[in-house]
Amino acid sequence: MTSRSILFVNPAYHYFFTLRDELRKLGWTADVYKNVGHPKQLLFADDVLREEDIRGGTRHPVFRTLGRLWFFVRTVLAYKYFVVYGDAEVFSVNPRLRQLGRGARTRYPELWLLKRLGKKLLFFPNGCHQELLKRDFSLHENGNMCRNCVLPEAVCNDVENQRIFDLVNRYHDFVIANTPMDSPSLPQKRQVRFLSLDLEQFKPNIQIPERLRLPTSAKLRILHSFVDGRRQIGEKNVKGSPFVVRAIRRLEAEGFPVEYMYVNNIASRDMRFLQVQADIVVDQLIYGWWGSTAVECMGLGRPVVCYLSPSIKARFLEAFPEYQDVPIVEASTATIYEVLKQLVTNESFRLAKGREARSFAERHFDVRRNAKEVASLLEGL
Repeated sequence: MTSRSILFVNPAYHYFFTLRDELRKLGWTADVYKNVGHPKQLLFADDVLREEDIRGGTRHPVFRTLGRLWFFVRTVLAYKYFVVYGDAEVFSVNPRLRQLGRGARTRYPELWLLKRLGKKLLFFPNGCHQELLKRDFSLHENGNMCRNCVLPEAVCNDVENQRIFDLVNRYHDFVIANTPMDSPSLPQKRQVRFLSLDLEQFKPNIQIPERLRLPTSAKLRILHSFVDGRRQIGEKNVKGSPFVVRAIRRLEAEGFPVEYMYVNNIASRDMRFLQVQADIVVDQLIYGWWGSTAVECMGLGRPVVCYLSPSIKARFLEAFPEYQDVPIVEASTATIYEVLKQLVTNESFRLAKGREARSFAERHFDVRRNAKEVASLLEGL
């Protein structure tokens, strides 16, 4: 193990791969590990450490556990830093071993050992339920987000949420903010330039593979994508998708040259080739901050529409005072029609917002700059 060695655990879209590759250029040993449940289509690259590869061909639980133990030992010896997305645990050899010993208290021997050996752990939340307790987040925006959320109680409940927070606060050295919201549950959470783009892969004039090239159209394509399975019930979803679709259909009915561009079940590595063919991109209208779609499309120079909660936006601008504003075209479920109409009818405004988005991406999401800051952060822990 070298002192400059890092394992990204559970791929966070393309961000972990982008940082991994740039850190390697800086002389780091850097890898990405995926567990067996991670969807294949979300892999931005295939060169990952896989849980499937360490289980071996045997189904016998003892030998399977021994194989996982051997992988854990090798991992501990190989890396100093671990960045974990969406889970407080780096790697569990066998969850059944947690209850062994005296008393009923759950034990996490892998985390304990990592800390005893001086490893540095960083947590990157994968959603609001991993940044705030549900009882706290339900106060945000008068509970509008929670009213439109379809996550089941089994996924988002304060017993499980608190368990994650307790583990992070006990074992992790740093929490990377996913949104700028303050969190009393995660006092270590900080805003840093972490989400990163390879701006050669995400740029307005990328070469589009023939198989992904859309037919030429005289209409403006308005892209709004969402997962319609398990993420929407009726008209409830956190992106406000029904409001977006109704606004686009209204514009179509009134004779404006627009068409709704919806994509789903597209491999992560291919999404940018479709996104760059959109004229306008709508991210989310309820959550209160941008998501991965907005980040990617800013890099691609597309004008991006999103609802930004005033309090969250203020926290972002406090953390990064070099920005006077952000290049998002702000809209809510109540104003989305008028905002889209302005973008459709005012070409100079639409194109200017796309240029501003790209300029912001060059300042805030450029992995060449961000990887150096991440490396400095790690070495300062």
